[in-house]
Order: sequence, then structure tokens, then C-alpha cells
Amino acid sequence: MNHTTKYLLLFLIVVFGLVIIYDSLTKFGMFEGLENQTAPPAQCEIKIDGACKSYPNMSNKDWFADNDFGGPKPTNLESCKYREQSWKKSCSESANISAKYNQQLIPTPPAAPPAAATAAAAAPAAPAPENKRASSTKKTPVKTFSF
Repeated sequence: MNHTTKYLLLFLIVVFGLVIIYDSLTKFGMFEGLENQTAPPAQCEIKIDGACKSYPNMSNKDWFADNDFGGPKPTNLESCKYREQSWKKSCSESANISAKYNQQLIPTPPAAPPAAATAAAAAPAAPAPENKRASSTKKTPVKTFSF
């Protein structure tokens, strides 16, 4: 057998092996459900609890798609956060504005802590006591193998 024949035979064995593996995987349903998977469309939802100064008809509005009420089509989380801030500016300070991007609630930053709590946090903490337990200094030899 010459080299060309050997390589051709090896190539055919590999190709038929891959065909057999693919056929087996499809019979066991390994690829089922992968054909038509698409990402869900981006959705930015807003909820307004309280009175909205600039848009009184939006006061106390439960979750709504922002782009259905004048907002741009959402593209990512940052654009949804921007829209939440825009609603906060348009509505009064007393209105509680919440936002969700693709069904995930966007956490609002916590309110600033009172001045007394900030002063207490700024005070230096006492150093932690030293751990004076004895530690093992015994070294375990590592065996290496060579072939």
C-alpha cells in the first residue's frame, strides 16, 4: 500500500466515524430543541408608585413597556437604567420608580446613610487579635515519577 492509499483509507475511516457518532447523537435526541432557539427580545419595563409630576396620567402605573409609552426601543441594561433615571427626573421626588430589564429587576442604589452612621464608619476599627496558635512546619516530601 502506498502513502496516498493509506491517507485516503484513514480519511474515510475518520469521516465514517464522525457520521456514525452524529447519527447516534441524533437518535438519542442530543440536538433536539437547538434548531429554533432565539434570544428573547429586549424589554425595559417601568413601574411608577406615586404621583408623576410631568405625566399625571402615568401616576401609580403598574409595570409597562417603556417603549409603548414614548421610550426608545430598549437595547441593553444600561439603556434601561438611563430610562429609569429619565422617569425619575420627569416624575416628582416622592414617586418611587422601578425598572426591569428582560424580567430582571434593576436594583436601586441605597439611600445615603445618616451622618451619625457615616461618622461611626469613618472611625478606625480596633486591630484584630493575633492568632497565636502553633502551626505545623513539617514538610511532606513530594514523590515524582518519570517514565
